[in-house]
Amino acid sequence: MHPVQRQLYIDHYHLQQLLQCLRYQLDCFADRGLGEPDLGLILDMLDYITVYPEHWHHPVEDELFVMLLRHPIAEAGIVEQTLAEHAELEKLTAELNRLFDAVAKDCVVSGDELVDKARHFMARQGIHIERENELIYPLFNRYLTAADWRRLEQRIQQEDDPLFGGQLKSSYDNLYNYVLACKGPLQPPFSKRSAS
Repeated sequence: MHPVQRQLYIDHYHLQQLLQCLRYQLDCFADRGLGEPDLGLILDMLDYITVYPEHWHHPVEDELFVMLLRHPIAEAGIVEQTLAEHAELEKLTAELNRLFDAVAKDCVVSGDELVDKARHFMARQGIHIERENELIYPLFNRYLTAADWRRLEQRIQQEDDPLFGGQLKSSYDNLYNYVLACKGPLQPPFSKRSAS
């Protein structure tokens, strides 16, 4: 497995953990008996999704999906659909960020609307990640050549994950500790040693 493909799987694992933490925060909005929701954490989660998955992870996937579509593949329809979802997911993230930012600024926002949109966002993200993991990423191994991977390496610049990577961005300290507390130690699906 190419190191970029491995990183994409690891990114999905981390994003799924983050979405589980977001789900708990939303449950707190719906049932205050669970605890007080932490708007700062929610905004940090949405910021992270905007900063890393939408600015590195999705663009790398976009490159790979376009490379797949240059090959005569029977799965072109699902690849095209998944590629188009990236823009839709970015719009959902921006809308959710706007709503939670309004709440943080004490603007009136319907709690039902907030929770409904957030749950819709999480459901769409979950379906998208699962489709990529189960249907799209295996196509990389089947159709992409060594030359395709070399072209990708020339077109992208590796970026360190600011939350789960080797160098934690200081503004995410609180979020990182929260994710650890939610799920315990992070265990990526692939170890660094198996990268070769």
